[in-house]
Order: sequence, then structure tokens, then C-alpha cells
Amino acid sequence: QGDPLDMATQLGAQASKMQFDKVESYLRLATEEGAEVLTGGSRADAANLAGGNFIKPTVFTNVKNTMRIAQEEIFGPVTSVIS
Repeated sequence: QGDPLDMATQLGAQASKMQFDKVESYLRLATEEGAEVLTGGSRADAANLAGGNFIKPTVFTNVKNTMRIAQEEIFGPVTSVIS
């Protein structure tokens, strides 16, 4: 995660503060609906990412097909495991 202009970066920031806020709202909603965070689930907190719109790559487990994170496109570094 880092500067999108750096060739070593594999994952950049969200495109805008509005998109960052939307992804964060999906993270909260997922846990409220019963999904469990396997990894990530919050703002990226590394010193080199401070002040940016970075979300930690997130994996949710215990996801049901009826949950909004399974039904809607999030457009962020979030994925769900549905068994």
C-alpha cells in the first residue's frame, strides 16, 4: 500500500474522501449484520499512509448472501468469504 505513482505500490488510496467514507460505512455495516473480520477492517495506520484515504485490505468471513456486502459493489479493498 502506498503512493500510486510509485511502481512498487500494489494498492493505492481510495479515489476520494467520499469514497473512503462509503467503504468505511460498509465495514461497519458488515459487522453489524454479523460478518466477522478475518483481517483488515479499518483505516490503514502505517506512518507513510497517515492523512491519506487508505483502507486496510479486508476479508470478511461468516458472510451470508443476504448481507449488503454480498449484494452490493463496494469499490474498495474488501472481499467476502461465503461458504
